[in-house]
Amino acid sequence: MSDTERSWPSYKDAKSRKLIASFKNGFAESWYFAVPEAFRDALDITQEERAVTVKHTELTKDGSKKYRIEKRKEMTWVQGRNYSFKRGDVIYDTPKAYEEWSEALKHIKFSIQVKAARPNKVDNEGPVAGMVRFDMYTPNMAKSGIDKVTSREITQDEFVILLKYGRLPTPIDELLKQLQKGKKKQPDLF
Repeated sequence: MSDTERSWPSYKDAKSRKLIASFKNGFAESWYFAVPEAFRDALDITQEERAVTVKHTELTKDGSKKYRIEKRKEMTWVQGRNYSFKRGDVIYDTPKAYEEWSEALKHIKFSIQVKAARPNKVDNEGPVAGMVRFDMYTPNMAKSGIDKVTSREITQDEFVILLKYGRLPTPIDELLKQLQKGKKKQPDLF
């Protein structure tokens, strides 16, 4: 079983406490793309009330330990599979993209803009895969703007894998090499 398969909860599971993203300084930590915390809902990361058991250790007068179990409910982050990226979502490969645009262009390798989308969902017959149609951009040679390099349509799950690992059948780094060598006007994603 691959790392990718292990880190995603299955559709049949209730929401899991194992999250696909932890956020640090406002962005998904260790992801290929700089996914801001604003996309928690799109990643189906929500807060729910969950029962927790807390074990307390107390010392008695004679120095022995006494244990007390407390059960309570608390709000906790949970992970589902109903990813829901939507039209208009824009995601860059670096947090520096959120600086002044002329400075940001010096650091951006890729950006993605969602053109159309349908969320994942579960109906009476089971999971229904959503889709994301997106355009990918890279800065022009003068670093004065961005140019569209490709358009693709993939499932919501594949889109999350793209954001997390920079992988599709052709990895993002390979696309960058193709563009830098000038071999292709439209890099091959598939």
